Amino acid sequence: MSIVTSNALRESIIARMVRTTRIIDKMISEEVSQYNLTKPQFDVLLVLKFCNQESVTTTELAEELMVSKANITGIVTRLEKAKLISKVVDENDTRSKKITLTEPGLELIDRVMPRYFAMSDEIYSKFSDEEKQKLLSQLTFIEEFYGSKR
Repeated sequence: MSIVTSNALRESIIARMVRTTRIIDKMISEEVSQYNLTKPQFDVLLVLKFCNQESVTTTELAEELMVSKANITGIVTRLEKAKLISKVVDENDTRSKKITLTEPGLELIDRVMPRYFAMSDEIYSKFSDEEKQKLLSQLTFIEEFYGSKR
């Protein structure tokens, strides 16, 4: 439980959203560390696994994960050294690299996913389908509203 309180509804909502995000990040970090992955590395593998494209650029990864290109570059370099992803020069833009999951990367993310989804199921089991849909709708609204302001 948080030691920070506020009588103002808006501050309470923001504080609770931030704290909840940190709790979930910590849970994920602890889970994926068992596979010698950091949470940011897992995030990259997850984006590559569920991406609607064959490959993505570092810029696209950075934008999707809302981190700096410098941060993504370091993560991608470590994943490439671990042979979990591959980088090739983009034929349309030689300054850009296209990133894809390798077979070992796909195998690893496929091993992690059942535990990740079990953890998610445990969290969301407390909500009805209607509540989950409403939460998703509200979070989507916040994301789309914020995204349109950028």
